[in-house]
Amino acid sequence: MSHAPPPSQPERQVRMDTKKCNRCGESKSTDEFRLRVVGRKNPWRQTKCKACERAVASAYYEANTEKCKAMLKAYSKSAAGREAQQKYRQSEKGRQYNREFSRAYRRHLWQNCPEARLKMCARHSVGMALLSGKLTRPTICQHCGGHGPIEAHHHRGYDRKYWRDVAWLCRACHRTAEDAIREVAAA
Repeated sequence: MSHAPPPSQPERQVRMDTKKCNRCGESKSTDEFRLRVVGRKNPWRQTKCKACERAVASAYYEANTEKCKAMLKAYSKSAAGREAQQKYRQSEKGRQYNREFSRAYRRHLWQNCPEARLKMCARHSVGMALLSGKLTRPTICQHCGGHGPIEAHHHRGYDRKYWRDVAWLCRACHRTAEDAIREVAAA
């Protein structure tokens, strides 16, 4: 008795859900449309594809730039805006962006600002001296005697011979000292 191969099954057609964009008129995959969830029930797809939504938003921004900037500024100062910023900063994406931005900014300063390069070297020297034990950070401010975060103030400037000659000040006294130096330099 010979076994015949089973009859071939008709090819299954892979059904790809598509939707027609109301703006450009193209039929696209449903993945090209944003999913909107109102409450927790009945999610639905937008009527415009993502590309058309971006185009509409860009055109609106170009036509109403000042209004958009004012709205964004007001939102960023609101409690909801500050909460959203804090949430973004704590997210992995926000931390990654901050790391990349900080590196690029420090690289820019290092390459283009000789004064900033001296400051970076002086700060690094103090940090390494703290790690090696050659300098110790006191717990009180040398100016006001207050407690809190104590910072190293390069009161004699950033020349190499003064890199480790620092005054240990609280944050408030440090800002006051820096402001005084800026005022003298501006005059």
